Amino acid sequence: MSRVRALLTDCAGALGFGALTALGEPGIDLFPLGLLGVAGLAFLITRRGGFAHACALGLAFGAALFAVLMVGTVSWGAQVPAALTIAGALSYGAPLALWVRASSRRLSGFVLFAASAAAWGLWLDLGDCFGLSSNWEILAAVAASPSLVFGARLVGCNTLSGIVIGAAICAGVELTHAVPRQRWLRAGTALAGAIAALLLLGLAARVTAAKSTGSLLVGVPQMNVPSEFFRTRQAIVEQTERFDQSFVSQLNQLRDVDLLALTEAYDGRFALQVPAQRRRFQAYARLERQALLLTSYLVAEDGGGYNAVGGIAADGALVGIHRKVNLAPFGESDLEAGPGFHALRLSPELRVGALICQESVPGMGSRALARDGANLLVVTTSDTSFGSGLVVFGHLAATQVRAIESGRDTVWASASGPSGVVTRAGEFVPGAPFRSATAARMQAELYEDTTPFLRTSWLWPLLRLGFFAWLVQRAVRRRTATMPLPKSAPRTPTWFGAISSLAAALAGVGLLTLASPGLVELRRGVRSRVRFAVAELFKGGPALSGASYERFRSAPARSAEGALAFYIDFYGPSQNAADVHLPREDPGFEGLLDYLRSAAFPSRQLHLNWQRLPRAATLVRYRSGEYAVLTSNGVGVASLFSPVLAAPRILQTHELQTLIEPVGIVPASASDTAASTE
Repeated sequence: MSRVRALLTDCAGALGFGALTALGEPGIDLFPLGLLGVAGLAFLITRRGGFAHACALGLAFGAALFAVLMVGTVSWGAQVPAALTIAGALSYGAPLALWVRASSRRLSGFVLFAASAAAWGLWLDLGDCFGLSSNWEILAAVAASPSLVFGARLVGCNTLSGIVIGAAICAGVELTHAVPRQRWLRAGTALAGAIAALLLLGLAARVTAAKSTGSLLVGVPQMNVPSEFFRTRQAIVEQTERFDQSFVSQLNQLRDVDLLALTEAYDGRFALQVPAQRRRFQAYARLERQALLLTSYLVAEDGGGYNAVGGIAADGALVGIHRKVNLAPFGESDLEAGPGFHALRLSPELRVGALICQESVPGMGSRALARDGANLLVVTTSDTSFGSGLVVFGHLAATQVRAIESGRDTVWASASGPSGVVTRAGEFVPGAPFRSATAARMQAELYEDTTPFLRTSWLWPLLRLGFFAWLVQRAVRRRTATMPLPKSAPRTPTWFGAISSLAAALAGVGLLTLASPGLVELRRGVRSRVRFAVAELFKGGPALSGASYERFRSAPARSAEGALAFYIDFYGPSQNAADVHLPREDPGFEGLLDYLRSAAFPSRQLHLNWQRLPRAATLVRYRSGEYAVLTSNGVGVASLFSPVLAAPRILQTHELQTLIEPVGIVPASASDTAASTE
């Protein structure tokens, strides 16, 4: 029973140290507290307990850290932050704790530091193989002081993460094993040595970095509309009109820029898919002599979708389309992954590497684009649904690290801000404030060189593996612990003390989790928004009222006109049922295709697969003869919009089979309507 009481007490401490580490993360930016949090975990694990004890402490530490980090994703459903917290505890907290327990009883001093740095770097290398990134300690460092991380240009961020974690582990272990008078000095020396190593690597990187080959002015229309806007765009015409007016106003403020970068799927429509819409942007680029990155959704061959960005040169030519490769595990299950990363050659002097949202988190995209000749990276993203959560600035910090590794200035085009440019040294220079509808303007430098890390990225995992294997072999041969254990075990608390400590720790973590958006506003936003940022977790964003689909209503005999209007409006061009005039009441699918062809909106027939319904809006016909528009989430649930009812119906797949014919109409495939870079 004493072990249980000790475990409860130590778990309370691990929760507290996890919360302390969260205070060091991007958005709150108290980096030294993050180091102390990891050191505190190492201290708790080293002073008593076996592997099961260590694993429990690691899970508690990771749960506290990731609960604070991921609470901003609650707008996607409560299960999302819960799942991300569990995943973080399993992939970050538990491995860290188990390594501390395994190494601290056999290694000491510099050997412990070196082994920990190699082991943690290898763990991160393994995550990179699966497109995962958990360099939270280095994200905290780059957000607090980019100079600490500029050495990633030489050795990569996984090496730097290993240095930080190795030093924090050594500091925690020293607090347990060192002579009392020396423990604080030795722990401080370990942390100071790591900081010195980071600064020296950064200095070497700065001295050897090549100079820029040019510069350009970049503009970003930062619209800052609530995420609910995209779900209600067709139902609330007034808000869509206000959005379009605001967009035009911001474009007018950015007429002097060389490159215009739109934020991720900036209006939720399909401008690249619809020829008339796409040509309008091409004409704009030609008129203003501006290169343009046009974001949009695209329809895939099977009726699925792509999240895409198209490159339009200053002469109006569409030079290529990048389809998003790294899809979000939550929120993009209805989309398909693109084929790969290739630079968009907008001019002989400008080759842009486009990254969409979380493609800037793992290193594969930025590295591939730099190797393909991109001399500028652009991240087009929409973190609107995260409110003022730490996820927004964690995402930005990951982009700062990738800018350093690739040696490229990176434009950060964010729908809700702060938009700006990340220099190749990792410094973020804002062009528009956080959560503000403001046109952002920024100067970006162009670079042609290949960083030392890009030339040798394959080598570092091998070096870490060899060094780690040598250290393990050395430790096994010694067979005995190299560090004296504490002479007396920590005092076992009473049941009251253990339970009250755990309850207090849980309450503290919960309070910090809920308050974290307010802390982000204090550090990165505005003080007046603190209370709203916290309340947003419970009630979501601003309420949008006045939703109505009445403009698509049509009589049963003229249902084809209402369905056509909804279908066209879904993809972009604004339409009402009154705008559509068909020569006869039941034109059939051929008649609908003829009308769409005459409206410069190429479409095609698609045979419906009941096991995999199209995610894109699809014109369908009830078996009774009325027309409707079908959309699906790809996992058995569909929405069927009826122009007769002027409302959607949510149905299961098996219900649809008895209601509609097994044929539909979707837009022509993207390869038929736009250039692509495969």
